Amino acid sequence: MKEISLSGENLYNLIESVFSRKLKTKVKIQCRGFSMSPFIKDKDTVVIKAIDSQTHFSVGDIVAVINSIKKRAIIHRIIRIKKDLYQIKGDNLINDDGWYSKKNIIGIIDSVAGKETRNFTKSLRLNKWIALGSRSGLLNRVIFPILRSLKTLIPLHYD
Repeated sequence: MKEISLSGENLYNLIESVFSRKLKTKVKIQCRGFSMSPFIKDKDTVVIKAIDSQTHFSVGDIVAVINSIKKRAIIHRIIRIKKDLYQIKGDNLINDDGWYSKKNIIGIIDSVAGKETRNFTKSLRLNKWIALGSRSGLLNRVIFPILRSLKTLIPLHYD
């Protein structure tokens, strides 16, 4: 099977084309960057599941959003919901991406594959707590630095 490598506006155009057809489909893409680290790491492969008008989103869901102004797709977490608007943010970022309507959300992240495969489900209560930590800045300002320090202080190798 031949693989195609796309990024930037070319990837945006492909994703927008596939999801605008309202097909019940899943698309695998390789993520770039560290904005969702450690939950989605650079070069992890995510599976984006198409949504429909009946799809309900919750705080904590990781979604794929089309930013038509910047011509790019963003994969970040919903941190707040007000009526029909969704505020999204990368867990490892200080600032949020702003508010998006449901028409800008093209899919929900179904799973992530890197060194191990991680499934994301709506029943995972941890997603809501992670979203609250991300929204408040506790994740990237307090929790992540503490975890990195502990990792260097306490080796996790067991013989």
